[in-house]
Amino acid sequence: MSCVLKALLFVSILVASNLFANGLPLPSAMAVMCDSCALLDRLPPLEQAKNHRLINQIVCQGGFLLLTKLSNGDPACVKPLTAQKLVERGWGMLNEKTVWFEYTGIECQQTPWDKFGSTFALAFTKDGLIKQYFKDQGITIIEPMWTYYRTQSVPVCGSPAVFSYYFLVPQSDVDKMTNLGYKKIDTVPSNVHLVE
Repeated sequence: MSCVLKALLFVSILVASNLFANGLPLPSAMAVMCDSCALLDRLPPLEQAKNHRLINQIVCQGGFLLLTKLSNGDPACVKPLTAQKLVERGWGMLNEKTVWFEYTGIECQQTPWDKFGSTFALAFTKDGLIKQYFKDQGITIIEPMWTYYRTQSVPVCGSPAVFSYYFLVPQSDVDKMTNLGYKKIDTVPSNVHLVE
């Protein structure tokens, strides 16, 4: 029986048994209904869809992102890096709302991820170091971009950096990014490119 049918049956039982107070279900009754939906949340995405859950209501666990396969509309929960690659290859479409953030450092000062990785930075690419830094903060970086290009000019220490970083994060991580002081933006500049 689908979750929707179970919920309807449960509400019918509540109505018949008068388990309402002031027109609302009693807390213990609501807990039983929420428990059945929590069980549905733990199912694989395709099973959630088969239980009449709409695509935008499917829950992915453990930092995975929801994609819809373009060829047949099936949902899939995948790691953020996998999601990016599948979208780039035209396999699927990202269903999670995302937000861009900007960071402009100060010349001659380390970025937060450079400070974080100062003891093991050689083990990571710049992209890997950024993603690991944010992962340790509980934030998923879907895509890091920057406007860095090699120039002949000598930076003036203490002034704003001549390039900026841009981070695409899931909507669920917006508060964490804001609390860390990153600036939410609507669009990225046209001269951004992938951090490698």
